[in-house]
Amino acid sequence: MSDLDDDVDLINNAKALALKSRSADSRPLDLPPELLVEIFAHSVSGENAVTPYLLGKICREWRALVFDSCSLWRVLELKLKPDHDTQLSLLEEWVSRAGILPLTVTICYPTSAGPSEPSKHAGLLKPILSLPSTRVSSLWLSDLPWGFFFAVSAANPVGSWPTLSHLHLSSFDTDQDADGAAVDIFGELPALRSVSIEDLYVLQIILPWSQLLHLRLEGIFPHELSGALERATNLLTLSVFRIYPSAAEPLPCTHRTLQRLTFSNDTNTQSALFNSLRLPGLTNLALQLGHQKYLMSNGKERPLKFEIYPFLSDSGCQLTDLSIDNAALTEPQIIACLSILPTLRTLRLSNNKWYDEEEGDFFPMGPDLLRFMTSSSRAQQPILPGLEQLTFVGSRVAFSPDVVIEFLRSRWGGPGALSERSTISLQTVVFNLTGLAWAHLSDQQDLVVGEWKGRGFSVDIQ
Repeated sequence: MSDLDDDVDLINNAKALALKSRSADSRPLDLPPELLVEIFAHSVSGENAVTPYLLGKICREWRALVFDSCSLWRVLELKLKPDHDTQLSLLEEWVSRAGILPLTVTICYPTSAGPSEPSKHAGLLKPILSLPSTRVSSLWLSDLPWGFFFAVSAANPVGSWPTLSHLHLSSFDTDQDADGAAVDIFGELPALRSVSIEDLYVLQIILPWSQLLHLRLEGIFPHELSGALERATNLLTLSVFRIYPSAAEPLPCTHRTLQRLTFSNDTNTQSALFNSLRLPGLTNLALQLGHQKYLMSNGKERPLKFEIYPFLSDSGCQLTDLSIDNAALTEPQIIACLSILPTLRTLRLSNNKWYDEEEGDFFPMGPDLLRFMTSSSRAQQPILPGLEQLTFVGSRVAFSPDVVIEFLRSRWGGPGALSERSTISLQTVVFNLTGLAWAHLSDQQDLVVGEWKGRGFSVDIQ
């Protein structure tokens, strides 16, 4: 992402100006202009981006091409500095060179500047108040002082941002007023559909909540999650990261339109909050948890349990995609969950630990889950009959690859099987596990796997 503030230093630096004269003697690569613009587009984006201004200093031909290519000026980053008039003049020129293209703008506060004083907020406001609100499609107000948002709210006249579709707000201040006044930074936002809020009091921010389709929250309290769901009644996707603990018991919260949920909490302590959600329309669920232990009153440690079944049972949702990463799980718990998900098409279990409730400690996972998924002639039908993709990696197990081969043979048949690949739901499997019983495939198993691959199935067993 291009940094406009870096160009302020470049323009006022004699060494940077000398770069142009030194480079003019050597002829640049003789490439078609269209290809050069494509290369420049990669150069002005990403983690190690340079600015179009810097590219324009290489030679006269590049300067003309860069300054005539509106697409290279669509993205800009401003690091706020009080009373930095050069920033404002460059901002005006930058926006002008982007032509009529929509802009992606990031406004941040340099971390090296230290805490911001309220008296300096007026100087920091000039760039954002100078933005052409009718041209901005994506706006990131990142890592700004808490008081900055209130200063913008007070200084910015209510207007319209007709093309703004994505908005990100975040603060680095830990000392915020939870009972402070609501923050109304913007006026009309008819195109806004995606919002990301980090380390700010979510419910203090005035937004057109009911028209939002995508919401990402990070660094929130449980009541903020339920409050956001009550306001954003038409959400399709929700991502929740870093939830702070609360003594209050969460109340049930129902949301009927949500289809995709990412719920991340590495302390594994928000099981009650997760199970307070009722999401009947959910189809995709990704859990990113943790496998920590807690100290009991008898002085022993026990894995911190994260319940999943109550949420699935009470929501009544029919998932098609389930991903569980880095969690502490039990086999009976997972088997019970998957047994009520006949619609599941994709299952990913990654880097999880498995524990035995009677022993109260982590143990290698047994073969029960795969055996419940194995088709057989017995009356009991296997769970997940319509599964299409299975990824099971990063766990310690107490079974050998024989169990996996038996499971796959029940779905795909053995050597000489006549079943057409197009008539079988399961198409892709990945097993990358560890354990004393887990070993490399035998030569005979390799031959069977090779035949499955020859029939078009994707198999990776390590």
